Amino acid sequence: MLMPIAALALLGGGGVLVLRYQGLRSKSPSTPPPPPPVAYVDAKELTLRLADTDAEHYIKLDPVLAVPADAVDSMTDRVPVVRDRIVSVVSAHTAADLATPAGAQRLKEQIRRGLAPEFQSQVVDIYFSEYLVE
Repeated sequence: MLMPIAALALLGGGGVLVLRYQGLRSKSPSTPPPPPPVAYVDAKELTLRLADTDAEHYIKLDPVLAVPADAVDSMTDRVPVVRDRIVSVVSAHTAADLATPAGAQRLKEQIRRGLAPEFQSQVVDIYFSEYLVE
């Protein structure tokens, strides 16, 4: 008779441990929370002369900014400031700097850094819907 009671106590204690373990596992995040929704602001097409001194070279690009969805209106109102910063960053480069995929990637990062003092973390990412170096 003592054996069934001991077995029940053991099983009951084990069940409590399993339930506690399951409870701890369910509280730990299994997937990270989704990123905040973003929207896209078109900074409009730009054609700029590059800094080459041996020949005239141009870049034609159409930058699009990914911004938090709640910041779209403020960014749209400030597109002229965004374009000014982009012109400053891009026109300082030569065609050789920008003609490769790695150059385009570096340019995105430099534009993001150029926009950071004015726009803090409002610019999530930068995309080029058009990118042509001549």
